[in-house]
Amino acid sequence: MEMGNDLVSIIDICFKAIGLADRL
Repeated sequence: MEMGNDLVSIIDICFKAIGLADRL
């Protein structure tokens, strides 16, 4: 069940990066 933790973290970081890039 914890194997999906890394995937969620990566997706979360990706969305944050896209959000920051969108503001710039």
